[in-house]
Amino acid sequence: MKEERKRILKMVEKGTITVEEAIMLIEKLEEEYNGKNKSHSHASHHHTTAKIFTDLEKKDSFYDEDEFTKDAKKQYTSSQSFQQTKNKFFDFVDQAVKKIKDIDFDLQWIKGIEISHIFQHTDAQISEVEIDIPYGSLEIIPWDEKDIRLECQAKVYKVDDQDEARNVFLKSSVFSVKDGKLRFVSQPKILKVDTVAYIPKQQYESIWVKLMNGSIKTESILANKTILKSVNGRIVVDGIRGKHLDAESTNGSVSLNSCFLEALEAESINGKLTAIGEFNKVDMQCLNGSVTCDVKNSDVNTVRLKAGTGSIHLTLPDDIAAQGELKSSLGSVSVNLDADIQAEKSEVLQKQVTFLTAKSGEPKAYIFAETKTGSVTVDGKKKEGITLEK
Repeated sequence: MKEERKRILKMVEKGTITVEEAIMLIEKLEEEYNGKNKSHSHASHHHTTAKIFTDLEKKDSFYDEDEFTKDAKKQYTSSQSFQQTKNKFFDFVDQAVKKIKDIDFDLQWIKGIEISHIFQHTDAQISEVEIDIPYGSLEIIPWDEKDIRLECQAKVYKVDDQDEARNVFLKSSVFSVKDGKLRFVSQPKILKVDTVAYIPKQQYESIWVKLMNGSIKTESILANKTILKSVNGRIVVDGIRGKHLDAESTNGSVSLNSCFLEALEAESINGKLTAIGEFNKVDMQCLNGSVTCDVKNSDVNTVRLKAGTGSIHLTLPDDIAAQGELKSSLGSVSVNLDADIQAEKSEVLQKQVTFLTAKSGEPKAYIFAETKTGSVTVDGKKKEGITLEK
């Protein structure tokens, strides 16, 4: 099994297989190693594994990639229906991101006319914010004024002059403040709109933002529920207080600082995840990228971190009462806390540690962290306070 692991790593290093293919191979080997397919003999397992390595190692730059993928799915997948669903999903994501990037690239070669425009509403009484921009970035800044102010820098394509560009922009944009809700929507794909939104500094019921191709940046947010989503762009939050934050980027990093949240959900398919703050529940998942979480409070309830091809680094207060389970297929697993190791497994294709901190008579936080090809590290440090400007 040790030799098989080395061969996998060598093939990834040489570029013979991708990391995703390595994960598929690891999953198959884990299944065989754990003896889940009891209907097959050990010799049969060995033959199947050897066949996988043989086919993979003869795959080079002239190899028929489509044919290889087709054969691999047909012969080597432990759960055919699950793998097909997973592959279709990632194919869909890859195609979607590629189309968005292609459109953005094409627009660079089309003459566009730039205009600036300000939407403003005085003495606004709102509790909800909804912003939907297909192409362009967004920054949300709470300020001490009662007014709402959206500063838009737009680039309009397939128009001849400034007047036409402004007319197209205004007809294609929806700005409304009605029934306690701010709504800004920019619909057509011939517009690229970079927006800075100044909103009253207050408590909001909900903030909902969706971008297709652009970054999202917010600061000092006070909202019960915040949803931030970008298909192709990073998400940066510098200060947030509320019940729930859902931050998701398909192709981009997610960085969350100075958080005071009851529940955090953060996802990225291609991009690292970082979260720092005080939480009750944390759920962070990343397919291709690292996951870093720094929990400042000892009374956290649950922390779940998962990564496909990256490392996981979790920092907890020294005085936390917790029980945890850490797993990695190809990387190391380490616990740098004052904790008792309840169980430990250090096999070639599976590293696993179950631990319990030396605290008694207190509610225990549950910690779970798992990655396929990276390391998992849990560190402890003295409790530190964080502040959020009110």
